[in-house]
Amino acid sequence: MWRSFEVLYRPNFTSLLAWATWLTFIYLGYIMLILFMEIFAGPITDERKRIIGGIGIFLGIAFSGGNGAEFGALISSPYWHSTLSP
Repeated sequence: MWRSFEVLYRPNFTSLLAWATWLTFIYLGYIMLILFMEIFAGPITDERKRIIGGIGIFLGIAFSGGNGAEFGALISSPYWHSTLSP
């Protein structure tokens, strides 16, 4: 079970799993930051909303693209469509 944390403290950025994991954590941190700003920081100006929204769109596309690339690579492997897969 503890091997699952290796992608966080010893990442291999040639692996799609590492990219998907790091993008998930970055996107989760972004969502938590936005939630914190909405609850505790008060009203947000239109300029800040535009900047925050642009960052959110970029992170959302990167997050979805990372997961899509990971699952696309898994599906394209012939061993996942045979009796050898668990």
